[in-house]
Amino acid sequence: MVKKQENQTNNENILILPISGKTVEFEDIRKADGRLLLKARMAAEGGIKTAGFIYAELCKIDGEKVTADDILDLPLEDFVAIEDKYADLKKLLISVRKT
Repeated sequence: MVKKQENQTNNENILILPISGKTVEFEDIRKADGRLLLKARMAAEGGIKTAGFIYAELCKIDGEKVTADDILDLPLEDFVAIEDKYADLKKLLISVRKT
């Protein structure tokens, strides 16, 4: 019987964007804390761009660091996919902490 080979890399932090096809890699989302939120709010001048600054801090796109404007310029479906992936990763992190 052939033993199933396990994937040696952890790809749960990788997302392929549905419209642009770009690859998003979330880095350590544990650094998403109150300080990051305040930093993002200051950079966005309290505006609705806050999420763009947060995601720019937490991920790379196609292997490159990006700016908040890069995130905000993505098609809506891509932006929502990043939001959803972040939420999923946070839920996973929380469930791991509880065990």
